[in-house]
Amino acid sequence: MAAWLCEQVGRTGSVVATDTNGQFLAYLKRSNFEFMVHDITSESLPEGSFDFAHARAVLHHLAEPERAIWRMVSALRPGGWLLLEEPDFFPVLTSSSTLYSEFMTALSGTIVKASGRDCFWARELPGLVAGMGLNQVGGEGDFAVLQGGSPTAEFFRLTAEQMRDRILAFGALTEERLDQAIALLKDASFWTFADAIVAVWGQRPA
Repeated sequence: MAAWLCEQVGRTGSVVATDTNGQFLAYLKRSNFEFMVHDITSESLPEGSFDFAHARAVLHHLAEPERAIWRMVSALRPGGWLLLEEPDFFPVLTSSSTLYSEFMTALSGTIVKASGRDCFWARELPGLVAGMGLNQVGGEGDFAVLQGGSPTAEFFRLTAEQMRDRILAFGALTEERLDQAIALLKDASFWTFADAIVAVWGQRPA
């Protein structure tokens, strides 16, 4: 996203990306790009300094996402736009496979367990953003169709393998059920829904 934004703003614009760890942005060498080590859970951003603020798949990891949203809104110039994109795993609950639904709920819950959050809350984003006093608040959502063995299925399978010990330690799934779910994600005859991405935007009043 940072690289794409650099292309959009051109030589006369600038892009600032923030994170608590810059290892994944170190490769980005652009004259209109700046990286800032920053923790949005405890540090404010420069007041009224940006035309656009964006975060993707960040807020569901935070114990107090409302505070982070307010800091982003405060960083906007009058007339600036906020765009937030967050996952909501509600589509997995519609699967015909109870095993898959249990697995995805356990996996997503384990990922955010340290913050006390869950991955079924992005539906609240429109109300949260509207409550920040923004104008022209809107939103949309989309979800992926998952096939076993696909890149999307492989992403979830590898994540589960990486987090196996934590999933089992939390008692979210038995080892047998976890292995069955991982095998299901390899099965090309298995079709279902992955998570949804909810996008919400709004404009700071002029």
